Amino acid sequence: MAYFALRIPVVMAVVLLGFAGFSFLLNFFGYVLVLFHVPAILFGVLACGFMIFLTCAGVKRRKEQTKVSRIFAATLSGLVLVFVLLLDGTAIHMAAFIYVLLTITALVCSMILFFTYVKNLAVQIGLGIAYVFVMFLALFFLMMMVGGSYLSPARPGEVMQTVYSPRTGHRAEIMSHSQGAVGGSAGVWVVPSRSHALLFVGELQGRPRRIYSGGLSEYRRMSLRFETEDRLYVYHARDRIAFERISRNRWVRE
Repeated sequence: MAYFALRIPVVMAVVLLGFAGFSFLLNFFGYVLVLFHVPAILFGVLACGFMIFLTCAGVKRRKEQTKVSRIFAATLSGLVLVFVLLLDGTAIHMAAFIYVLLTITALVCSMILFFTYVKNLAVQIGLGIAYVFVMFLALFFLMMMVGGSYLSPARPGEVMQTVYSPRTGHRAEIMSHSQGAVGGSAGVWVVPSRSHALLFVGELQGRPRRIYSGGLSEYRRMSLRFETEDRLYVYHARDRIAFERISRNRWVRE
């Protein structure tokens, strides 16, 4: 136990970096993992339990520290903020309450380990103020997101039009997102419609790409048409905007 406790911040950091790496790979290859409800709950409970266990063990063995563990503890809260940002639905999508539970647990545990292991008062004050400020901002935006819409992966809004490419390998959608009195926005998203895979814990889907955005009222004057599998036209009033697919899930405006 002592050997393990000496490296608790390192273990926590490795877990968070591993998750970040997995999310990066999903994003890099253009996928999003949509977790089923029950596996998402199990994942959230296990992840929270593991972080709480590490924190309790770290506080209990706080006298047995190393320089490496103190360094990792000082940067742990920053890694947790990266972990929180990666849980916003761009790579892994889950229910909002699981996201909130993981976020709060990770933030609290990281700060406890930070103040337990970092003994330098100047570092505690400097990094502590910075971390707390950024965490309040993260929680503020988290509450705004959860209080608003938390719908399908990274595409909040209503589908106004859907068209498919000639071989149905992609679909393009016009999405409108109303924000009440403050207005809203409209955008064009392209989704790989043939890249879905059913897994034990969820569904691996092609990540939607937003290729065009504008004002909320624009969708009434917009229409879409695929010329080929790799070429999409967005008609807007009297303009015609062409987009071409240059890689697996990347579209550029000509």
